Amino acid sequence: MTSKDRVTCDVISPPMLRMRKRIWIVVVTVAIGISTDVTSKHIERNMKKTVPTGATVSLPCSLNTPGGSIQWLQNGQPVVLEPFSGKFWNISRDGIAALTIQRVSSSDEGVWECNTLAEDGSVANRVEILELAVIHPPEEPYLDYDNKRLPQGAIITLKEWQVLTLKCVTRNSSPAQRIQWFLETSNVSSHGKLFTEFLPGNETYLSWSLLSLNITRTFNRRELVCFVFHESWPQPSTAGVSLNVLYDPTFSISRIPDFGTPVIEGMFVSLRCDIDSNPPSDPLWLKEERPQVSPEGYLNFTFITREHAGWYKCITEHLFGYFGSFGYFLNVRYGAEIVEEPPKEVEAETGSSIDLECQADGRPSPSYCWARVRDADRIEGIGIGKDLHLDRIHYEDAGVYKCIASNNIGYRYVSAQTKDVIIDVKG
Repeated sequence: MTSKDRVTCDVISPPMLRMRKRIWIVVVTVAIGISTDVTSKHIERNMKKTVPTGATVSLPCSLNTPGGSIQWLQNGQPVVLEPFSGKFWNISRDGIAALTIQRVSSSDEGVWECNTLAEDGSVANRVEILELAVIHPPEEPYLDYDNKRLPQGAIITLKEWQVLTLKCVTRNSSPAQRIQWFLETSNVSSHGKLFTEFLPGNETYLSWSLLSLNITRTFNRRELVCFVFHESWPQPSTAGVSLNVLYDPTFSISRIPDFGTPVIEGMFVSLRCDIDSNPPSDPLWLKEERPQVSPEGYLNFTFITREHAGWYKCITEHLFGYFGSFGYFLNVRYGAEIVEEPPKEVEAETGSSIDLECQADGRPSPSYCWARVRDADRIEGIGIGKDLHLDRIHYEDAGVYKCIASNNIGYRYVSAQTKDVIIDVKG
């Protein structure tokens, strides 16, 4: 150590330490051949510092008076640095004094200042250092349903249209800044409300968000997650559940060929019944209340006939009861066919009358036309309808007649005709 270096030791008995047991503080001031004229540019004043509980923090203070000592104040009150208190101070080589606080707690919160004391113990200068805020990192959040704590990834079962009331809770912290709710990627936070309660026992807070949602089947098998934001966490922490929504069956009826395409006798036709329900239930086809073999909701007709036409519906037995679809009429089209022939030959006296009738079947119902055969390749229409009436017969009415029935199935015209009817006129 050179002659320019100097060490001084002063023993100070602060007035505030006049108690039954006298406590002495030894202040050591070291000057190491450098200028102690440290300006305030080394100190960030009037700032707020936030640290988590249990951390270590350093509070810097400038030394403006060589050989002086430092007094530390919290919220304007001098702080006594008790041994083993976790608080101590030192001076760096560049002349910055710093108070170190280990294991920071909420009792260390407030505005911290430092005084530089002259040799006579008076205050030479006062510097405001910063405002210290101590935060308590919260416990990991959890979800509370029906006053029960749920494990992460739990499944909640509800009925459609039931109101879900769910809490996202975080404990033992300074208040949570924000709690958000997401249903998959949809933000549903507008259905939640944030609450905070102070716990005086450990001077922390209980924070929770109360979510109320009207449940629909669209929520089934979707994940509901709460995101808790806190200043001590770089990323939000989450807690989530999956929703199992029970709902009544709804029916979807489809067909091959598609609806709107005429079903013609002889085609392949398939009716399909899909049921959306939770829990799932099996479909069964009925034809006019008679069960049909319909595995997995399919009712297949390899070669459909007119006998297959009729009313069909799909039913199911579900947890919530029996349910059925709307009725569907399967219309099978087929071409016109003569089912009742008129007589092959009719004799009539002149002046008398004749009535002839033919019967045809078809779907759609056929139309009728009576015609007179003039020669092998020419016929002449003489009446519309299935009945033919000839009044006051003359000799020229004698000849060959026939009935023609026709309809359209899809885009195809179909016709059928009776055998020739011969009218013989006498008298």
